[in-house]
Amino acid sequence: QSIIKEFNQGITDEMSKLHMSCRFATKFAYKENLAPSGDSDVEFLLSTSPSGKLLPLKDIASGGELSRASLAISKVVAQNSQVPCLIFDEADSGIGGKIAARVGQSLAELGKDAQIISITHQPQTAVYADNHYAVAKSHDGTTTISKIKLLNQEERLEEIARMLSGEKMEQDALDYATKMIDQAILNVDRH
Repeated sequence: QSIIKEFNQGITDEMSKLHMSCRFATKFAYKENLAPSGDSDVEFLLSTSPSGKLLPLKDIASGGELSRASLAISKVVAQNSQVPCLIFDEADSGIGGKIAARVGQSLAELGKDAQIISITHQPQTAVYADNHYAVAKSHDGTTTISKIKLLNQEERLEEIARMLSGEKMEQDALDYATKMIDQAILNVDRH
């Protein structure tokens, strides 16, 4: 019971850091017979107000809330285990701006102890990466071809600026991308 209490509090705390004030709980329903999946079903519950009723996360959370809950759960689990690599596919889906930046910072903090691979379309998240890859898809009429490229610092800056402004890149976007990257470096202690 104390481990579950600690787990729930850890997730509540992480979600608060991701600008989501809530209460999180874990519900176990024990099965009569042992199954290949174990002896119990687990359900995550959430209340988005301090005194509100805890309801199933899957039923009440928006896309952005689910993304943040997934990241918070992954972060708490990773802190208490030795997971060498975590992959996030758009952990910042359904959010933007300040919250996307906080997701990026959270991923960078998690990356101190594990390899993080994160797919994002949010420049506020991407600026927190140690390494930045660009993925490009093309179609030759019958086959879709995906190419991935590790970007150097100049290419990274241009990609962040493109993410900010679209295909036509302005000097303002490059300047702002530089500021965002510099701020991300200041926000995260990577040691």
